[in-house]
Amino acid sequence: GDNEIITVDLDRVSPDTKTILFTVNSFRVDTFDKIKNAYVRLVDDATDKEVARFELSDSGAHTGLIMCKLTRGTDGWYLTAIGHKTNGRTFHDMTSDLITYV
Repeated sequence: GDNEIITVDLDRVSPDTKTILFTVNSFRVDTFDKIKNAYVRLVDDATDKEVARFELSDSGAHTGLIMCKLTRGTDGWYLTAIGHKTNGRTFHDMTSDLITYV
């Protein structure tokens, strides 16, 4: 099962928000290759369908991942898978990489 769940209600996101980036970090600075069975996924709550997934344990010695982004279009949100490996305990540590995808 999922150890941590973050829910985003897209209907409540400010209309001024055009892009949402999803990241995952190892706060304790253990690289993902040292964490057993680590993965991250994005699930559509309405359909319970997994729309993006990255296996982290087999992805190498890094502590951060820019998973994907949602971009607001004229008729809804669009998903772009990214999978960019990076390092950092928090998203603040990944700012220079994140800017690339906004």
